[in-house]
Amino acid sequence: MSGANSGVIMNGTLTAGSATGADLIINQFGTGALDIQSVIANNGANVVTLVKAGTGELKLSGTNSFTGGVLLQSGILTVNSAAALGREQWPIGDDQWRHPAPEWVREISTWLARAV
Repeated sequence: MSGANSGVIMNGTLTAGSATGADLIINQFGTGALDIQSVIANNGANVVTLVKAGTGELKLSGTNSFTGGVLLQSGILTVNSAAALGREQWPIGDDQWRHPAPEWVREISTWLARAV
């Protein structure tokens, strides 16, 4: 997505290719946010990693079930709940991410500080 318009992806399920360890890459360059309300899931038994690239903002609003983690390469990642990040992973990368619950952000900030 590019430009100043905001966008929404809703309904259905998003996943990556069928290869083991596949990446679902969201390359968002717009100044408006892209809100994914659809479920992001593994591709069957194949683990999916969500990769956020581009300078724009990506919002995750769905209850996701992917287990490969989140890689924030650039831009802003906003999550509406812990369930939006899928299962068993934490956001990593060197740009910005947001969550509305300050306690949860402190927990992740502590975890990230230990991981460095």
